[in-house]
Amino acid sequence: MEANPVVDDDTFDTTNTRDEQIELYVLGLLDERETAAVERLFREDPAARQRARELREVVSVLVLDVEPMEPPSGLRARILDAARADLTPESVEPAPALPAPVSLAERRQRNLTRWTPWLLAAALALALVSSLVWNAQLRSDLDAPPETVTFAVAGSGPAEGVAGTFVSLGDDDGAVLNLAGLAALPPDRAYQVWLIADGDPEPNVTFVPNAAGVATVSVPGEIDDYRIMAITVEQTGGSPVPTTDPIITSDLTQTT
Repeated sequence: MEANPVVDDDTFDTTNTRDEQIELYVLGLLDERETAAVERLFREDPAARQRARELREVVSVLVLDVEPMEPPSGLRARILDAARADLTPESVEPAPALPAPVSLAERRQRNLTRWTPWLLAAALALALVSSLVWNAQLRSDLDAPPETVTFAVAGSGPAEGVAGTFVSLGDDDGAVLNLAGLAALPPDRAYQVWLIADGDPEPNVTFVPNAAGVATVSVPGEIDDYRIMAITVEQTGGSPVPTTDPIITSDLTQTT
């Protein structure tokens, strides 16, 4: 195995070189001198310490996510036999002549070239793990059901037979109004939703039911801020203030 790249005093003169050394440090692939250089960097650079913490978290997730594997039988013996063969006198080659002195730039270029395949593989592995963590978090977010709250609706007058629910989706996601048994309206009329806190009704969406008298309506707004949901019949396009009495209401202080 070739020796690790030598770390000189200017090892971290570029962001790429610094990140490569931090990745190798986290993976435990640096020698003592290189490890000492990276640890000096940590003492001087908070961003480098944060990068190391992030990489450790990724590696720890990878370790936990990989299922243990039983090594093939005889693997240990084959490894030991191969190691003993490497130590026999016949396998020892004469020491090469000392190379001519090379500049720091040439030495670093050789080290970078030698380590480029490994660094690419390590970077791809870390990127893959980061993607797996992100996907796992995304699946968790998608699997978590929304914190909904359901309120009953009550009809009166021409809407006495109406049934349905008013479902708050939580936070500022608004609500969904589900109604059945609605009467058809003239072409110039529509149902309008109003949200009431402690003062005047605030105008919201307008809608018309389908031919079967059913409507599913998305109602925007922070529902927790209101006490009453009311529906009136208004002109098409809605009105800034109610012009008729409410025929459908929901008490937003009483959940079902």
